[in-house]
Amino acid sequence: MAVYSIKKEKLGFLTDNQLKEGLPMIKCEVESFGEEIEIQTTSDRPDLLSVQGVERALKGFFGIETGIPSLSMETLRKSGVKVFKDSEILLIRPYIVSAVVKKKITEDDLIELMGVQERLHQTHGRKRKKISIGIHDASKLKPPFYYKAVKPESVSFTPLNEEKEMNLNEILEKTEKGKEYGFIIKSFDKYPILVDSENSVLSLPPIINGTLTTLKPGSSNLFIDITGTDFEACNATLNILCQDFMDMGGEIQTVEVVGEGETPQIKPETMILELNKANKLLGINLTAGEAAGFLKRQRLDAKADENNIKCRIPRYRTDFLHPVDLVEELAIGFGLNKFEPESPSLFTKGGLSSQTILTERIRNVLSADGFVEIANHVLTSEELMGKCLVKDFIRIQNPVSRDYSILRSELLPLLLETASKNTHHSYPQKIFEAGEVAGFDKVIQTNLNTSALILSSSASLTEIASHFSVFSKAVGFEFTFEKKEDMRFLKNRCLAVKVDGKERGVVGELNPEILESFGVGMPASAFEFTVLKLHSTKVKP
Repeated sequence: MAVYSIKKEKLGFLTDNQLKEGLPMIKCEVESFGEEIEIQTTSDRPDLLSVQGVERALKGFFGIETGIPSLSMETLRKSGVKVFKDSEILLIRPYIVSAVVKKKITEDDLIELMGVQERLHQTHGRKRKKISIGIHDASKLKPPFYYKAVKPESVSFTPLNEEKEMNLNEILEKTEKGKEYGFIIKSFDKYPILVDSENSVLSLPPIINGTLTTLKPGSSNLFIDITGTDFEACNATLNILCQDFMDMGGEIQTVEVVGEGETPQIKPETMILELNKANKLLGINLTAGEAAGFLKRQRLDAKADENNIKCRIPRYRTDFLHPVDLVEELAIGFGLNKFEPESPSLFTKGGLSSQTILTERIRNVLSADGFVEIANHVLTSEELMGKCLVKDFIRIQNPVSRDYSILRSELLPLLLETASKNTHHSYPQKIFEAGEVAGFDKVIQTNLNTSALILSSSASLTEIASHFSVFSKAVGFEFTFEKKEDMRFLKNRCLAVKVDGKERGVVGELNPEILESFGVGMPASAFEFTVLKLHSTKVKP
């Protein structure tokens, strides 16, 4: 969630009452209302982090401007500018997308741009790790541009708000932004930079821009670069900024990226809404024409065809994963306040499920045994699971991000990832998680697993096995240990956990190579155990 302020005068096309009604309806919760309106936006709508984005959504909601915005409808001019991407950069910060903007910047524009840029960095960009933005005065540059990896000592430039040149290591060590964000690239032998044809440095992504291309009031030829580790996030950010600039009266021109990787996309995505299903879900009875009209108020392009409505979704919208998201947009366009509440037709008495009671028991026993509970996302990445040699998992068909492209099939890799982000804390460390996992073996199987990890100079099989014994007695099952070979664990330091003769888990000392892949330098031992099999789903061939 992001909280920021908008001057009320910038939304002067609406009355105070309309603003108080409309802002919550477009997912902008009003924190305070005065000459400056403080709003809080939801994490799934980064396009609302700017005045232009809020204005665009409000105009749609009140029917002032409807349908898909102009950036998504027009064929943009080519700038003729190219960015050449070096192959070495693929292992560091692999994606870059760019555009040229022709727009004279005022002092107010500059203040707004800085605010939007920082809000996108902190939220959508995960504090610049996922995406980072550079906006440059291109009048001082000579394209083409080169995005490449260099040795930190081999390049020097004067960073923003500094007076003297520094090499890349010095920038990370001495500048405020370097100290704050240097951790993102510090582990690599080479750092990413963006230069023009005369080797003038535009930026050291994702840390800081150079003084050479500093934007000032009056700058009218802008170059945008967005780098990151997730292409979809980079592409959405580019579309957000370009649409904002177009709403400000700017002309957007495309930039060609030459090298391995995806090409920036501006063309809208297409999704079909089945009206019968939407009406049933919402409990209303709209015609196709009415539904299309409400969807247009959500700034989508909607064309009715009997029971199906073909929708075109602008690329700056990051919150569409499934047709049910169109149902939500239809509900918002229709008006959430217009729905008539109904009393439940059945009387039910609530209570904790057996699974919840079992999970609470697991949490209590491991917490009492000195472990700290961790709660990770159910969705994760193939790369993370691969570090722990996990190969069997269920992929998401249309993931919004590569960081969340699969369902976790084990908990241990996520505990190791947590440990890798806490190496600055003192040892020993003892952490655990109890939660659902999903795997595939002829059927999709959902299980309740528990995993515990100890990081200590004295971590051993004996220690983790004793903790597992305490855990098993408290949860209430009998088991036997049997010698097991597993590449994730040291040889002769791994045991299979069997219940009624069937393997249900593993206990052991982790292989240093696995720990190294996560950036963990401390010896570790761990267990993972399937406490309960929950659901099985057959998959059609």
